[in-house]
Amino acid sequence: MSEILVSAGIVAIEHIVEKQIMPALARLAGVVKKDFNLKIEPLGKHFKEYLRRTYEKHSILNTLVFHNQQKQLRDLYIPLTLVQEGVDYKKTKDGIIIDGYPAEYIAQYRRILIADTAGMGKSTLTKIMFLSAIDQQAGIPFFVELRRLSQGHTLLDELREQLDSLTDEFDDSLMRSFFHAGGFIFFFDGFDEIGLADRKAVTDDIKRFIEKAPDNYYVLTSRYEQGLASFGDFRSMNIRPLSQKEAYSLLRRYDSDGETSRRLIEKIDTEVYQRISEFLQNPLLVSLLFIGFEYKPEIPLKIHLFYDQVFEAYFNNHDLSKDGYYTHEKQSGLDMADFGKVLRAIGFICLRKHRLAFDRNDFLDVLDKAGKLSCVSPKSSEALMHDLLHAVPLFCMDGLNYKWVHKSMQEYFAADFINRDCADKKESILERIASSSEINNYMNLLELYADLDSKSFQKIIALPVLKSFLSYVDKPVNVDNPEMVDQVRLRRQIIYGKDVYLYLFTKEEAEMPISAAFGHLKSLVDQNTITQRIISHTASHDLRSVVYASNKDEWLIKLIEKKNPQATEYLIKDWRIRSVKYLNQGVLFHITESFMIEDMEAYKEINMVAGSILGPRMSYSKAKHYRESINLALRENEDVFKDFSEF
Repeated sequence: MSEILVSAGIVAIEHIVEKQIMPALARLAGVVKKDFNLKIEPLGKHFKEYLRRTYEKHSILNTLVFHNQQKQLRDLYIPLTLVQEGVDYKKTKDGIIIDGYPAEYIAQYRRILIADTAGMGKSTLTKIMFLSAIDQQAGIPFFVELRRLSQGHTLLDELREQLDSLTDEFDDSLMRSFFHAGGFIFFFDGFDEIGLADRKAVTDDIKRFIEKAPDNYYVLTSRYEQGLASFGDFRSMNIRPLSQKEAYSLLRRYDSDGETSRRLIEKIDTEVYQRISEFLQNPLLVSLLFIGFEYKPEIPLKIHLFYDQVFEAYFNNHDLSKDGYYTHEKQSGLDMADFGKVLRAIGFICLRKHRLAFDRNDFLDVLDKAGKLSCVSPKSSEALMHDLLHAVPLFCMDGLNYKWVHKSMQEYFAADFINRDCADKKESILERIASSSEINNYMNLLELYADLDSKSFQKIIALPVLKSFLSYVDKPVNVDNPEMVDQVRLRRQIIYGKDVYLYLFTKEEAEMPISAAFGHLKSLVDQNTITQRIISHTASHDLRSVVYASNKDEWLIKLIEKKNPQATEYLIKDWRIRSVKYLNQGVLFHITESFMIEDMEAYKEINMVAGSILGPRMSYSKAKHYRESINLALRENEDVFKDFSEF
């Protein structure tokens, strides 16, 4: 069936070229004053070649489940659902099911940001939309993997490279004019994978492109990043976690004969559903669960065990589809223990370089350094590279580059390197990560690390944040009214880790398309108050909005909350706000500790509005209890070692 769809897509490309691209090029000829037959008509050939090549490429999915074997994307895809950022997906039925190209939705908002955590299917979802845009002849789509961009390789360079055929070069001035004319759909995938050294330059480059070509549609994907603040006029969306039914459907799609998925689902239902229900919400973890269970009929109960079991399955039984579980010979000559050591070193080196993909020479250099760092000696770096592509395929070819099959695999091995191979440097590395201005880039790694070494995580990561938070809330309050003292401390809990701004839309703005309303809000932010700050998130509730810049503690608080949900609560118990009396519409208010402190009722109202929009937060009582439990555990651990000090 998927092959038929690919063929239909190729036919659709012919129609797009004939009905959309060529008429647009003909109109362009009159504008740029170039000979149509000699200069412009051949460009239709470029687009046709590009669309066909890219359609075929993205129809194929290299997946961990099938050990880097190519499978048709549509055969494995479970329709994912987009929900507006800031909306509790458990409390709303609203959402955009992506089972094709959502033409009406994208036409309404024009600029869409899909931001979510590792493994939620952002790239897969975007590829489905790209393919479907062609199938539906909805426009002229481009798919750009943002990790390819750098200071020396701009977005226009990448687009030109994609359009160039083997023999002809795409006319640069025509390309600019054509994009400016509009009608394109740009899918920008993986903002978080742009190298940190290139992040600012690439962000500025993308923004300039959008500003100069505003009459196109743009879809941007990323993990949560501070740099996404630059795209404040994008409609921000999240991916709804998989339901139990969807997770089971995905497991069945991975299974050729249905037996493994049947046994796995039966085991989940009868034994461990409640303990792994959170894992089943994430498409990547569902795939890792299947891989591990296919190799060994056990269900890991922690995230890092999923990754560990996948590595073991890959190393020992690469091709599970063959009789006798055919095992590829390892050309590197390494056993599983040494292979694991060198993989951990590779993961850590890639973490330091902030890179997931390399050309051949750079990749061999990484492998050389990993061998030295891990004190492991493969037969050669070339042999190790072969194993990583074929025998233990945690890397795959992407054009001429070698890349990790998934970013989270690299993060797992890097986290495990810090845990197992860094000895007395472990704490200093964790401290440097926790104090990094780019802490958001390490969140998935730290989440994995928290499972690998909860003691160090609590001591080095969680405890300093809890102490800082409690000290901040405990500061003396210079007011006499006891009720106001309580309200000030509540305000501190609401705004800790954030620079919070509150805005109420006017009646006219409420009637605007949401993208226009938020675009206006972003312009106010830039012009009046926070030009130099990074806006990392926008949350909305009815016609009210809170915009805030996060410091590093806020990112770590999110991680602490995830690892220990009991650490947070709704600070505002009654979140239903009927009206706002003390704040004017259309004005951006900076919600500091002292804002409106002279008016008790106004101060309480602001706490109510801001606290309800921001949702669950770290509370003083919860944080204090968590701090005490960590300190107790650390003392007990020290006492245990004292008991054995005489050995």
